[in-house]
Amino acid sequence: MSKKKKQSKIAFDLQSEMLLRFKPLLSGQDYSRLILEIEKPLAPSLRWNPLKTTADNTFSTWVDRYQWQVTPVPFCPNGYWINESPIPISKTVEHSLGHYYIQDAASMLPVELFQFKDVSQPLILDMAASPGGKTNHLVSRTMDQGLVIANDSSRDRLTALRLVLQNWGACKTAVTNYPGEYFGKWFPEIFDFILLDAPCSMQGLRETDAHSLKPITQKEIETLARRQTHLLESAIAALKIGGQVVYSTCTLTLEENEGVLNSVLERFGSAIQIESVDDILTSPAPGITSYGGQNFDPQVSRSARLWPTNYGTAGFFAARIRKLGIVDHQHKSAPDRPLAQVGWYEIDQTARK
Repeated sequence: MSKKKKQSKIAFDLQSEMLLRFKPLLSGQDYSRLILEIEKPLAPSLRWNPLKTTADNTFSTWVDRYQWQVTPVPFCPNGYWINESPIPISKTVEHSLGHYYIQDAASMLPVELFQFKDVSQPLILDMAASPGGKTNHLVSRTMDQGLVIANDSSRDRLTALRLVLQNWGACKTAVTNYPGEYFGKWFPEIFDFILLDAPCSMQGLRETDAHSLKPITQKEIETLARRQTHLLESAIAALKIGGQVVYSTCTLTLEENEGVLNSVLERFGSAIQIESVDDILTSPAPGITSYGGQNFDPQVSRSARLWPTNYGTAGFFAARIRKLGIVDHQHKSAPDRPLAQVGWYEIDQTARK
């Protein structure tokens, strides 16, 4: 068996396992539609950079130049599926110069959920930022007028994150390297907006360049869900009252999505509220509120559970949370860190004398 065929068989087997896991969550008709949908190839998609381009002039020029056949992403004004292209969209000079970013359409949803118009120069935290696609989307939506803190807990991923932001033309960003779980303790009620695109099991039913299909056990899913809950609790604590957290994953498991939302609702009660996302989605994609005898808070239905059949994307989940009051969370002083680690050095004024 060739390497390509072997990889294809592995992907098919993993997809089959996922389908069995999710079958009880769907009606017979929806399950049949899902099987047909994921057999279709996933069209690549891109999001153009408003710091460097415009839709009316520049983007239409690319469409003509590269003979693209495009379809707009309904929930992202700057997003397009490229249904046909004679050359790979990753091979153009515009892509190399950061004029657009290649990103699965579903991953464009989280940043579109924020309501930035309420704050002119927001302080924004991207708690798990690498590789940087959603961070540069935050920069685009604010037109680089706020300050975006791009954090990632893995030092190994920071170089790629910096390169993405530099190539995008982002000026008002800072890259940090802390465990996301500590932001709520160290910086309570500091940020206007927080994005938590949480590390997850990647059970999205479709393989993309950014998210490959991987085997997962139930125990691993439960471990991830506990960490995701801690991260979301930290994000809510670090958020100003009146601010918004967007929580998202590229998986469709209940434990990592509705289960996590239910956990933070149980802990923080009326201090937080899950907001409807009907202002962004053109067709309903509600979260699940009950399964197998387990009932979640009714607010969970206001989240967005994107099955591949909803918009022709990979599977995805997102929710917008508003902080309404003070939450009970442990506070702790942030550690000192030498400024040399972020590129600042004190000038020796005696050297010139």
